[in-house]
Amino acid sequence: MQNNWKIIAFFEKLSAESAQAMDACAWQVHFLDGDPVVWEDDVCRAMYFVQMGAVEIYRTAIDGREHTLGVILPGQGFNLVPVLRKEALNPANARCIQDSSLLAVGREDVQRLMRQYPDLTVALAEEMAERLEMMTRKAGALALQSVRQRLAAFLVNEAEKERTETDIYWTRDDMARQIGTVRDVVGRNLRELEAEGVLRREKGNILLLDRERLTEIAEGRDTT
Repeated sequence: MQNNWKIIAFFEKLSAESAQAMDACAWQVHFLDGDPVVWEDDVCRAMYFVQMGAVEIYRTAIDGREHTLGVILPGQGFNLVPVLRKEALNPANARCIQDSSLLAVGREDVQRLMRQYPDLTVALAEEMAERLEMMTRKAGALALQSVRQRLAAFLVNEAEKERTETDIYWTRDDMARQIGTVRDVVGRNLRELEAEGVLRREKGNILLLDRERLTEIAEGRDTT
């Protein structure tokens, strides 16, 4: 293998033959924190897998406000949708939120390999299904949950993640983009949760004092 696919979950599903063919088409790209990877509505050139770092997928409203669709972490891929579409335009923007190393595979190569290797097609379909499920949950949360619920769920999910050297430290602006609101609303809800004794803010960190209560809020079992 000319590239290191060790942590890419998608790659583990491939046969030796299709894995070798995929590897032969791939190339490494490196970005600094804040660098764009793809722009919305540009012609799709490739799909990407994150080896190191983190990539934020987001869209921008007419008024300039940004909304985060997801954060792609090491082992995960993105830009699969336009690779498979006939009209190959990127549906969203992608930028690095840490110094990042990515593996890229060109759109035409992906389509050619899918015709040759059925296991590659199945693996990509599973990847697509997982991404669709994630987006369905996110859309449901935006439509059916309050900002208070979405913020509580975000804090609980972050607290439950395994700590790594590449942990992301979220600002209020970051959190607002993640849960579909604005910085001031996040700040107001954090102050309210702190006043209720659910959390404490300390030197830029958020300490969860009552995770059970926060989970109740996230799940809509909040009586206040």
